[in-house]
Amino acid sequence: MDLSNDWRKFQEVFFPTAKTAAGAGVVQRDVSAPVYSVVEKDIVVAGYCEHEDLSDWVGSPVGDFKNQFRNREIVVLERAQVDQWMNDGLSKPGFHGQLEYFRSMAEATIKGGARGDAKLPTRTHFLLESLKGWWGNILPSAFGIYLRLQAPEAVGVLEASQDILVIYRRGALESFNAPDLSGLSSERRKQPGDVVKYLSERYLVPVQGVYVGAQDWARWSQDSAPWSEVAVALRSSRMQLVPFRWRVATLVATRAFLGV
Repeated sequence: MDLSNDWRKFQEVFFPTAKTAAGAGVVQRDVSAPVYSVVEKDIVVAGYCEHEDLSDWVGSPVGDFKNQFRNREIVVLERAQVDQWMNDGLSKPGFHGQLEYFRSMAEATIKGGARGDAKLPTRTHFLLESLKGWWGNILPSAFGIYLRLQAPEAVGVLEASQDILVIYRRGALESFNAPDLSGLSSERRKQPGDVVKYLSERYLVPVQGVYVGAQDWARWSQDSAPWSEVAVALRSSRMQLVPFRWRVATLVATRAFLGV
């Protein structure tokens, strides 16, 4: 995996956990869903289940973990094996190439184990999937998307506003990090137009800024097809494009009303 990218922030923004997204009111816990764990010397070092936060189980004996979920399908992977897959994946091009390699290795191991019918959960995000599709034939060969997730004034789904810059080049996700705004004064950072212009000049790609409420984004991220809501948010100015580009607005409207 490319350790120069901020994987934690990427997960927080595009794949919020049940704890993060709970304020959006859309998380439905499936008590029959399989649970996945990575273990080392019979100790849980990572756990995952769709729409559940298993972080409290890190450091627990794997026996206790299995006992807690004894009525559900449990998939256990050894950390040494997972680390080897991650090291081997470094040779694969781009984020998606590395992710697909990791998934293929994990699925092969699962199929060869006692639970041969188990499958890894498939996690997709509505925006990332669109950028991999025919949108890539319309957008520039290299571009950036600056996402600014604005926290509500009251305590909500996120403790503070978050931002991330993702850069695509030749149809592949090249990088994803919190953008470096150190060259901007505190006053200019409050001006969306100044921020996006600065990022375009710093990273040498056209950047599309997207300013949206954190609650809206968390809710959409839990839905595979939220485009109608996205279009409504854009028309009502709950979501702001900076700069406003008719091409991008048309892509959103097309996806919302034609379902493509």
